[in-house]
Amino acid sequence: MKKYLSIILSLVITFTCSLSALASSTPNTGPIEPSYSSMQIVRSSSKVLNESESILALMESYNISYEQAYQQYAELRSGFQRLEERHITYDAGMGYLIEVGCQVKVACGSGHCNFVEVIKEWSEASGSGSYTWNPFYVTVTIEGGIKKDTLRFQTRGALEVAIDSSMSAGFEAAGFSVSGTIGRTTYFRKVMSINQTKMMGQ
Repeated sequence: MKKYLSIILSLVITFTCSLSALASSTPNTGPIEPSYSSMQIVRSSSKVLNESESILALMESYNISYEQAYQQYAELRSGFQRLEERHITYDAGMGYLIEVGCQVKVACGSGHCNFVEVIKEWSEASGSGSYTWNPFYVTVTIEGGIKKDTLRFQTRGALEVAIDSSMSAGFEAAGFSVSGTIGRTTYFRKVMSINQTKMMGQ
């Protein structure tokens, strides 16, 4: 009986040591950042730019003169291309919205359209009161294989809001954290990442 107990005890010690070694060999990746998967798209839209809007967009994107932009626009139209503005808007909570958008060249023919080139991209916030949106990065890329019919909107940034302390209820539940308090003003911060694809017809 003692022999069996000794064998069992030896196995338990070996198993415990193995677990300890495995835990110590696992890389420490730091704290896991909260996921804000509860964020919802509140709207998604597209708009075909008219002649004057397209020329202005080309002037700003390529830093060229009106005459040069007009020539580029004429070449676009002769090649069955146009400029569109597309964006998605997310609900960041507590009445604040994050928009990710772009201006993109679109070519149409043979019954379908493809994205050709993103010429401008942005991400911005909207809401009430005192707030700032600090985007760490924003990119809009064209995907979709041969058809090139999908846009991927990506941005990551921090939304910072200054609120009277008496009106700050609900912010922490919405994923914001307190970054400081000065007098009667409480400052909340929320870091958000957006990675969303949208196809041509969506």
